[in-house]
Amino acid sequence: MPETRFYDLFEKQIKENKSKLLFQKRDGWSWKQITWLDFQTEVRSISSFLMDFGFEKGDRVLVISSNSLECLNVELSVYLLGGCTVPLSTEFEMSDLEYILKKEKIKYVFIEDEEVLAKTEKKLVSKRGIKKIFVLSDYKSKIEDKIVNYKSLVKFGFMKAKKLKDELKEFNESVEPDTAAISFYDFSGEKPKNKVLTQEVFLDLLQHAYKKMRFVTADDQSYSYLTSSNSFSKLVNYFTIFIGSIAAIAENKKDFFSDVLEVMPTVMFLTSDGMERSVDHLSKTNGTHALKKSFGGRLKYVITDSEPANNVKNAFVGSGISVIELPELASLSS
Repeated sequence: MPETRFYDLFEKQIKENKSKLLFQKRDGWSWKQITWLDFQTEVRSISSFLMDFGFEKGDRVLVISSNSLECLNVELSVYLLGGCTVPLSTEFEMSDLEYILKKEKIKYVFIEDEEVLAKTEKKLVSKRGIKKIFVLSDYKSKIEDKIVNYKSLVKFGFMKAKKLKDELKEFNESVEPDTAAISFYDFSGEKPKNKVLTQEVFLDLLQHAYKKMRFVTADDQSYSYLTSSNSFSKLVNYFTIFIGSIAAIAENKKDFFSDVLEVMPTVMFLTSDGMERSVDHLSKTNGTHALKKSFGGRLKYVITDSEPANNVKNAFVGSGISVIELPELASLSS
């Protein structure tokens, strides 16, 4: 029977995979290997800190960040506690942020780096109701400050996790499938649109995507660089956790093409715009005939939000790479 809560999915995958590799993350000149148990420890540490700080079911959490591994850890921690994330692109307009702060009772905020913090700090610090702001970089801070960096969050959460183990489990098990998990905002039209997904609906969407992508297995290696806060960019990275495959998430745009050669993925998550930029970039360097080689030589599938232009799709298909569209994951935030 398909899982209807993130807690059930998470516990099942940890039990089945344990010390198996889940993520690869660049760490200076080398790559850090992160197992399922490592992942569990970090997620539990974040959850423990938040729960101890007073996190409650239904709390809204604003996330202004690209889809990094740290961002994924945070989001899952929030879902396990029955919270709801509100994603916002780092390229947001200030009016978008003001609209969300007016519509949502935001209690916690996670921000990508100091650059985004500089743009938002005055607005967020002065907003009544926001209890804590976390920066997913090496921002200098103390744990008692209102603005805290990610490493401190994990460090102090880890210290609390063992003591709060039973309490955290009880908290996780009490979260219901119909709990709101993610609140999407689309600011592209004349009026902002909002769509809220429950945990059950979120996981059901992943189940439907899996039916369309049964060719992707736990032995595959995925790679992505998704900066948007739209539904495709936010949902598709969870497919890795859903099926138990190995993943790597690019740290930044600059290193995307160099890192992919070391990751050597068999599956890539790319928007149609990302596919177009890739073809344009590679045609100026290696030529599109070397597309597969430029992505590490093992790439078999590109999972995308919508059908790209014919010349872009043909470049991938002509290199022996299948293109699979998942518009059902992309239409939720539009």
